[in-house]
Amino acid sequence: MAFHTTSSFTALEQDVVTTGTMGQWLGSTTTHDNKQVLAYTSGVGQQIFTATQGTNGWQTDMVRTGAELASSIEVNVDSQDTPHLVYRHNDTGQLEVAVGGASWGLTPLGNPGEAMSLQHPSAMLDNDSLAVGLVASNGTGTNLAVWIHDDSGLTKHDVANHTDLNTQLGLAVLTNGSLVLSALTSDGTLSVYEHWPGASGWVQHTVPQPGTSNDGYRLDSIGGDHPMLAIRGNAVSSILSLNETGVWSFVAERPAAATNGAWDLIRHGQHLILMTSAPTSSRLVFNSLDLNRSDGEHGGWMSVEFGDVVVGHGVHPSLDDNGTVHMAYWETVDDDVVMLRMYADHDRDLVFDLIDAMPTVGDQWKNTDGDGYGDNPLGPLPDACPVDAGPSSFIFHGCDDYDTDGYRDSIDGCDDEGGTSWIDRYGCEDLDQDGWSDNDASYFDGDVFKGNWKQALDTDGDGFGDNHGVDCCAVPVFDPNAGPGDLFPYLETQYMDSDGDGFGDNDTDTVYGDFCPFDYGESYRDRNGCLDSDGDGASDPSGEGTFLEWNATVHGADVWPFDGTQWADSDGDGFGDNQSENATNPDRFPLRKAVANDTDQDGYADNWTEYYNGSNAQGIQLDSCPTEWGNSTRRNLTVYAYGCPDSDGDGYTDSYVYDIDQNTGLRINELGDAFPEEPTQSKDNDGDGFGDNPIGVNGDICPTVPGVAEGTEGPGCRIIDVNDDDGDGVINELDTLCPNSPTGQPVNEDGCAQSELDDDDDGVKNNADLCPSTSLGESVDDDGCSVEQRNTDSDGDGLNDPDDACPNTEAGQVVDESGCSEAQRDSDGDGVSDLDDACDDTPFGFPVLADGCTDESALDTDLDGDGYSGVYAYDIDPVSGLHVNQTGDAFPSDSTQWFDQDGDGFGDNPSPANNADDCPTEFGSSYIDFLGCYDDGDGYRDENEPESLRGDATQWRDSDFDGYGDNWGDPSWNATRDDNWPGQFVPGATNADYCPLTTLGLPVDEEGCHVSQRDTDLDGVTDDADNCPTEPKGEDGFDDGCPRPTISSDDGGGLLGDLSTGLIAAIAGGVVALLVLLAVLIRVVRGDEDDEDDDYDDFYDDDEEEENFLDRLDRTRQAAPLRSRPAPQRAASSTPSSTPRPVGRAPAPKSNPPQGRAPSGPAKRTTGGPPGRAKSTASTKTAGKKKAAKKKVVAAEEATGTKVRKAKINVDMSIFEDWQDDDRNAAVDWVAGAFDDGDEERTVLMQLQETGWTAEQSRAICSLAKNKRA
Repeated sequence: MAFHTTSSFTALEQDVVTTGTMGQWLGSTTTHDNKQVLAYTSGVGQQIFTATQGTNGWQTDMVRTGAELASSIEVNVDSQDTPHLVYRHNDTGQLEVAVGGASWGLTPLGNPGEAMSLQHPSAMLDNDSLAVGLVASNGTGTNLAVWIHDDSGLTKHDVANHTDLNTQLGLAVLTNGSLVLSALTSDGTLSVYEHWPGASGWVQHTVPQPGTSNDGYRLDSIGGDHPMLAIRGNAVSSILSLNETGVWSFVAERPAAATNGAWDLIRHGQHLILMTSAPTSSRLVFNSLDLNRSDGEHGGWMSVEFGDVVVGHGVHPSLDDNGTVHMAYWETVDDDVVMLRMYADHDRDLVFDLIDAMPTVGDQWKNTDGDGYGDNPLGPLPDACPVDAGPSSFIFHGCDDYDTDGYRDSIDGCDDEGGTSWIDRYGCEDLDQDGWSDNDASYFDGDVFKGNWKQALDTDGDGFGDNHGVDCCAVPVFDPNAGPGDLFPYLETQYMDSDGDGFGDNDTDTVYGDFCPFDYGESYRDRNGCLDSDGDGASDPSGEGTFLEWNATVHGADVWPFDGTQWADSDGDGFGDNQSENATNPDRFPLRKAVANDTDQDGYADNWTEYYNGSNAQGIQLDSCPTEWGNSTRRNLTVYAYGCPDSDGDGYTDSYVYDIDQNTGLRINELGDAFPEEPTQSKDNDGDGFGDNPIGVNGDICPTVPGVAEGTEGPGCRIIDVNDDDGDGVINELDTLCPNSPTGQPVNEDGCAQSELDDDDDGVKNNADLCPSTSLGESVDDDGCSVEQRNTDSDGDGLNDPDDACPNTEAGQVVDESGCSEAQRDSDGDGVSDLDDACDDTPFGFPVLADGCTDESALDTDLDGDGYSGVYAYDIDPVSGLHVNQTGDAFPSDSTQWFDQDGDGFGDNPSPANNADDCPTEFGSSYIDFLGCYDDGDGYRDENEPESLRGDATQWRDSDFDGYGDNWGDPSWNATRDDNWPGQFVPGATNADYCPLTTLGLPVDEEGCHVSQRDTDLDGVTDDADNCPTEPKGEDGFDDGCPRPTISSDDGGGLLGDLSTGLIAAIAGGVVALLVLLAVLIRVVRGDEDDEDDDYDDFYDDDEEEENFLDRLDRTRQAAPLRSRPAPQRAASSTPSSTPRPVGRAPAPKSNPPQGRAPSGPAKRTTGGPPGRAKSTASTKTAGKKKAAKKKVVAAEEATGTKVRKAKINVDMSIFEDWQDDDRNAAVDWVAGAFDDGDEERTVLMQLQETGWTAEQSRAICSLAKNKRA
């Protein structure tokens, strides 16, 4: 490490001469009384002037006229401060000295032509002799010379032969009186000569050579105690110093500097200062070099460039007794003389030392009271009492301090007794020197432990000092047995923490105490300081099965000890209470067991949990748009949809779809909000932009007739011609056949639209008649075609006429799926058939040539008169991809459109312009509900479709919000499809809904149907109520869907008719034996169970009480059975819906704690009936509730022997809860016994349901019993 200092100065500048003609060949020096003397010429006038600094300014004096100079004037003063000027007349080659006084005395030095060099450095010697160095001519040659001028005359000393007249010269006087002459030639040769006092000759020194470059050499030298040379060369430059042994040594490389300009060396204390000009700007540069580095090295230059001082010559620095550097320069722009001073400023506060009362304290320069503290309140150590001297030195400086302890009397807590305390009070006794004053009889807020410097306070008053740590708190002599300190200094109930977990060892403190004081733990929610493996604040369960058990159910331990995002489950649904971001299975409804998920956090649940039983929703509705925040409640008056976007807050979803009635042209099946930004309107039956609510904003007075704002009868009505009531263009007088033609449909001359005519009188209107020429009286189908017409192919192209769009195709032509040949098709609608069209994709409306290609020349004409013409051109915005800088006309035949920024074929101009793009910045293809918006290929805007149907070109509506679309693609569904149901047949339709009007919220199967909408055996009893869902009950069957058992009555003698006599006898004997055995068993069973009859009676009484409730749960309102496949009826208008997608039950996370099992029923068959389901208790799951788990299917092998009826093949075990296993097994055993006794299956099913099993569970138990008997 090296200590490096720099010289600090404050620079001041002053204009000395501002006449605009002065300053050339400037020279400067300083008198012994620190005044500056300048000499300069007037330029053109060839006059020499001096400017001498006086008490009241500068005094200017003219020395002489007619001076033609070519080099700077040398200025010196003698011991009487008389100025001596040395200059060279360039025209005569002669030196001259001018000596000041009352007048100027001029004395030539040498003869004309004798002074050959431009440079002539000079120095005033101690005896007031003037020494001048030069290259002089002796008549036969030139020499380096030193001339000495004094009162007795001129003495010339030749130093060495020298021929280079452009040599840089330096002359310095050493402290011992020696003269040192240095010379640096234009080719880089350096020579140094010294003349000792009293010596007869000159001694040449050995010096390092700067190099061999051809230009750019500069030389300056200083003498005194430390002679130095500053050498500049293009290649090698350096600062050299003459040491005590007479050897010139290297000091440092020179700083960067211009070839011309300043090159002036001066020493200031232990710093070398070199003034240079910057290489490119020629601005003056102050360079400082530390000569007293602690490591012996001089380090680098510290350089500062002056911002606006430009110099092209030397600045002639000189140092006065105060350490001020005096300089001057010729300001060449204005031809002025400028003085520049560098005043020493050790504290760098810009108030230099000469006027700074506190020169070593920065930002303090005035000390009025002389107490050593500065008056500047913003500076360091400011004097708080600037006009009153005082010795205080802490906090408030320079004020009264009676006890001289450094603290001002006004803040000194003990102002008459010196002290060192500084924390609680200032300047009082502090025995242990810890900063806290000692408590005494009158002071109690200080050091409680005044002999222990490691302790001071006991904030909580528990006897243990506040400080603590590994080194606390014993101290030698005074308190060697001090305790460890207080880890809880603000808590009087705690002071130790053995396991270091932040909770105190005192477990009697139930708030802050450590429940596990010797085991590190971070839990704090249920108990403090115990193991918390996942770091969520809830402790891990512990001590299970012991008297120290700490569990989740009773004590609040972590339900999920290895999941740091969850710890509690208040409603026991398996979803954690913590709803923070990234939490595992967060419960958005922590106190409602039936729901948990709410993806969009709009307050509407995504789905039901497995604990939903139909009656525990607690006001929660399912979210019809679970991934979009919304506030809607319905799609129309009968279809509810909660949680979808509803911008205007009227309750209706923003998404809006509808169908068109083919007969009236009106919108039907409207779902959503036709006016999503207007809360007073939601429907628009006629699609005219006026809402159906007549008292709302822009209400439609004629909601079933498209109209305009200025309609005859009001807004939304059409303008009626009094002579044309239906507005078809045919006056009433002539419009007698069809006086009420549908609005907008073209009519014939009689005023009739095709939808009103039936030319072939077959009962099918012309607009829907595929066979318009059917013979009178023939039977036709819905398309108006007879059987013969259906099977006729007039043009023989393979398509029958009703399906043939081009029924007159020439023989042999290839046709498409519509029956049209290439000559009959015009794909781009430009009037040129595809056969002749060389450009079959011409934009609609563009003018074309005979070959069907765009007529570019025609585009230059404004064909549609909209003011735009020319080929449509544009640039592509690289960010948005939109068309910008559009020119021409993108729609040359449409006067309402001309530009298309998204390039989708729909114009940018809004409606009522033709084909107005509803989404002008989206490249879209929708064309039904909105034009030009993103579309998956079905024509409807994706944004208005249910989320589950976006991306499916075959679906666009989901009326019951179960996730399945209304359209279907299976032709076999056509026969069972109700005409009033939504949707249409779309070949290849995917994700189709067989039951499009399922009540919202019900779980559905893969075809969108609830079990209550299925009737597999087509017996009129829906599957959910059918005990025999695969067997029709027949005409005389039971209400539960099972057929009556039948007894054969054929000629063979009935059931036993075909059996032999021996076999009959064997059967009869077996029956008798069985009856005897049965009687014995009954007696034994009754004897064993007499004592338990009361208990069983009570048990079954309870079951009977429960029966009515369970029956009510099972007997929910069902839709009517369907014809072949199950299909839904229309939802009742009063039934709210709550979800737009398949509503299953959310399975609880696997880590959910197991629930207790309900008490089981009887394990064996009794005369009292089959075992029932266990009653629900507080610790059991709701009875009869399905689990949301994978189906477990058990094959039921058909038993051998004669069966009354056929059993189901498989058993779905997921309809049972885990805790019902024992009850189910007991019921299976009982049913197997009943079958063995010959009981009818229908009777068994009824008994099972009477004991609480559902119909579905009862059928499954029977099937399992059959498996067991097989």
